[in-house]
Order: sequence, then C-alpha cells, then structure tokens
Amino acid sequence: MAEKSLNCSDARELRKLVDHDHPELTVSRQCELLGLPRSSLYYQPVPVRESTLRIMARIDAFYLEDPTAGSRRMVQYLARDSIPISRDRIRNLMRRMGLRAIYQKPRTTVPGEPSERFPCLVDVRAVTAPDQVWATDITYIPGSGPR
Repeated sequence: MAEKSLNCSDARELRKLVDHDHPELTVSRQCELLGLPRSSLYYQPVPVRESTLRIMARIDAFYLEDPTAGSRRMVQYLARDSIPISRDRIRNLMRRMGLRAIYQKPRTTVPGEPSERFPCLVDVRAVTAPDQVWATDITYIPGSGPR
C-alpha cells in the first residue's frame, strides 16, 4: 500500500491526538494507527532567519509594485538593492510565500463556446460531381509565406 504524504497542517493536527501517557497504546502504535511517522512526532520546526525574513519582505514589496515579476526579474530587483541572491533561492522563497508571477497563459487548445462552433453543413454522401464542394485550410505556418 502506498504511503500518503501528509502536509504540515495535517501532521500538526495528528500530533495533537497522540497521548504519551496512554495506559494501553504505545506511542509507536498510536502513530501507526494515525498514519503518522513517529519521527514527525518529535520534530521541532526551525525558525526562519532574520536575514531571510528581510529578503522575503523585499520580495513582497517588489511583488506589490510589479506582480508580473517572476524569479528572474526579482533577482534583478534585489541586485539593485545590493542583495546578491540566486534565482533558485528566490523561487523557493516565492513558493513559500505563495507568490506567482501574473501573466497571460497561452490558451491554444481551449475550444470556443458551443455558439462559436460551426458544424459541417455538407452532406458528404450527396456530393456526386467535381467542383460541387470546396474546402479551405486557414492553418498558419510561420515562415511559409512570401518573402
């Protein structure tokens, strides 16, 4: 059976359910019944460094000014403030803060509304002669046009 990974809030709630002084059930058995790894029972979260909090505050301020900025542009903004930081670290901090660059995503495969779809009006079985039905293709192929 595959183990289900717990997120932090689930594990925090499950840790509260474990009774260390239970007369019949050991801590190991309680963790097993709850599906909680016993090692997570004793985990103490590490506080975030002050320097990291300052960087996160700067990222937040820049993000409020420019919500379209991703990790690449954020590196440039922080470099202007003389804060040397790698793109990977910024990406991790932005993910931790729940920040994502806002931009228009491509919607190339989203079909139109049913009112915008046009059915084929040709009854192919009724075609009996050449030049009775014509068709065209409006596919655009970049670089194939006149030069």
